[in-house]
Amino acid sequence: MPAAYGEDHPDFMRIDHSQLAEDCRALKREKAAAPNGGRNEHYQLFGCTFPTGSREERALKDLAFFGECYLNALLPPWYYRLSAAARLVALLKSECAAGETPQVRPVAVGGIERRLFCATVVKQTAPHFAAWLGPHQVAVGVSASAEKLAFGIRAVLEDRPDFAVWKLDLKNAFNEFSRALLTQRFAEAPPPIRRLLPFVCALLGPSAPLATDATWADFASVEGTQQGCPLGPALFCMWFKPHLDWLLGALREKGGTGAEVVGAIMDDAAAIAPPQAIAAVQAELERRLHLDGSTLQLKKCQCGTPTAHARGCSSPRMRRCARRGTTPRHTA
Repeated sequence: MPAAYGEDHPDFMRIDHSQLAEDCRALKREKAAAPNGGRNEHYQLFGCTFPTGSREERALKDLAFFGECYLNALLPPWYYRLSAAARLVALLKSECAAGETPQVRPVAVGGIERRLFCATVVKQTAPHFAAWLGPHQVAVGVSASAEKLAFGIRAVLEDRPDFAVWKLDLKNAFNEFSRALLTQRFAEAPPPIRRLLPFVCALLGPSAPLATDATWADFASVEGTQQGCPLGPALFCMWFKPHLDWLLGALREKGGTGAEVVGAIMDDAAAIAPPQAIAAVQAELERRLHLDGSTLQLKKCQCGTPTAHARGCSSPRMRRCARRGTTPRHTA
């Protein structure tokens, strides 16, 4: 694991206690309890205004100091494993009749400290992530990202109605990509992002403790990131970046127009290009993602075009529309 940063190191990450107080005030009320029983309401107290020099003000500064130790990988390894603990909660997916077994979605509720401090570091680095990951990836550090991506796709299609939209579908996207490759991405990142490496290596252990009402279990977590962590989307986008870069280059090589576009919000990615170009790159993209630990589900990848020029696309849905001479629904 990379060495932790001391306080005198230029890459040491600091937490402004005034900003931390504001973040504590902004915590949402009535959220599920963490594995240790902690609730957001307990930390909202740190956002109150206390007299200068009071014991309560010193407690806020102590919390900021603890957060700095956490983010700079200065705490013992057992604490990072503990901070990955989560409590399993079963949410009902739909109503069911009496006597029927309900369908549930298991949700793991993590600890408050991890969410709080990881959100802090994402705020500090968001502009750097936006500059490095862009223009394809708009998930981190870009306001109104969904609207910008949707209107951008619409603008391209209005200008090039002969283009198609191919929406990618990655299986279990956040949990299966290679962590070894993720650590390599840090070497390519700008310095403000590169300094996160010791913390990320300390945070992402091989397993995480999960609590139920009856017992504790050890949940294997050897690849990907842990979904729900505020830092998770940024880490996934780092891993995904070279694939989006390659996809755009390949589409422009095959399409030959220079107007081809790739856009994404985390794993929700779309390619806008001539149907023949999309068909030509699908197999190679699937192979590249597989080598890096992810699975492109071609059967679930949706493809649509505002015109009927879809005969060259390998999507079964588009081939059916091309045979009928109809226009498939746009699926951006």
